Amino acid sequence: WLDRARLACWCVSLLASLWAFGTWWRGTVRPSLLQWGAASGRDGTVYALWLTLLGMALALGPPFGIWQYVYWMPLLNFIRASSRFTLVALLGLGLLAGFGFDALTQTWPARRRRWAGGVLALLLLVEYAGMPMGAMPIELDAPTVDRWLAAQPTPFIVAEAPVRDERDQVDYMLHSTVHWQKTVHGYHGWRDALHDQLYEQIGRAHV
Repeated sequence: WLDRARLACWCVSLLASLWAFGTWWRGTVRPSLLQWGAASGRDGTVYALWLTLLGMALALGPPFGIWQYVYWMPLLNFIRASSRFTLVALLGLGLLAGFGFDALTQTWPARRRRWAGGVLALLLLVEYAGMPMGAMPIELDAPTVDRWLAAQPTPFIVAEAPVRDERDQVDYMLHSTVHWQKTVHGYHGWRDALHDQLYEQIGRAHV
């Protein structure tokens, strides 16, 4: 019941924060942005540029970029790898490319612009094509202990030993799909000091 109460409090806090942000946005920020846009006569180029820069700054990850300062925020802390924000940067670059195409072809006849846009879209499809996608099927042979855990009362947290290398982390993480309970195991290219301390203690306990 404690986990449910914590989740309920988190949801209430999130909804309250969204309501407060929406009120602040509608009352202050949005009118100011609309007034600034109307007065300056700007198009979406500035927005796309800032979107690209923001995505790149978030994708850098620690110790660079701003990801380390916003990871604690609700919803953002669900994103496991900061490199996922490269998608945001690519969206901004796509918008900038579209604005550039529009500026370069604005004097062209409509039919010529449509053909040029179609050719560019086809070239992008060829560029991003990744077929056939290389994949290797595997069979998960989970140990008996994980199947036994699946029949135990939940919730619980699992820590397995020994942890010899990164492959063990991946195997233990896959084993957790048998019971779908929390586990301390997982693999990532970036690890903090708490991770190293935890696995040092697990190694000593196993010995």
